[in-house]
Amino acid sequence: MNSLFVTPSALILLAVLPALWMIIRQARREHDAALVKFGEPKVLAKSSRLPPAAPTRTRTILRWTGLAFAVIALARPQFGRHPAELPKTGRDLIVAIDLSRSMKATDVGMSRLDLAKRMAWQLAATHPGDRVGPTFFTPSILLACRPTAGYG
Repeated sequence: MNSLFVTPSALILLAVLPALWMIIRQARREHDAALVKFGEPKVLAKSSRLPPAAPTRTRTILRWTGLAFAVIALARPQFGRHPAELPKTGRDLIVAIDLSRSMKATDVGMSRLDLAKRMAWQLAATHPGDRVGPTFFTPSILLACRPTAGYG
């Protein structure tokens, strides 16, 4: 079985985790030193009913292991004999076309309606497998058709 990462550049983040761990560890030491300067640790611990803020060793190991696995998941590992191409299921494209009188204007070299129809056909031709649903509207009427792969 081969192991292949779709995004191997995400594995660079694994190198960041030890540096991040060192930064957090140093911040924890400075926090603890500031608490000792502030007051007696035993007295401070009794002043609150909340559990101690310091995470346990097991919790820390689990947290960093989880972060490492999350980074590996970002790299999207692929297992198997060969990558399989999934069939395209297509998308539903809704094309809205205005049928008002202003679409008869020829300020774009042809009527705006003819240009809109031509662009809708080009959109359908450049996205094979997608279903197209035309929606026609005028100032008073809205006619929507279900998306279909039959462009006839």
